[in-house]
Amino acid sequence: MAVNLPTACERVLKAPALPPVAPTDDARAAFVKDDAALIKARGVIFRGRRCLVEQRALYAAPAKR
Repeated sequence: MAVNLPTACERVLKAPALPPVAPTDDARAAFVKDDAALIKARGVIFRGRRCLVEQRALYAAPAKR
């Protein structure tokens, strides 16, 4: 049986951009930019996980008639 799943989680799970770091950048500034990107990526992962849990719960719930 085919099911059309919503695409809400795909919209949430977009990969964050890599920070603009050049080989000539100060290492401390590059570290801060990289750290900020990791924090943003963790947020995307957590929001995506929550979205998947919510979608699974919606499809597991008995159909209302």
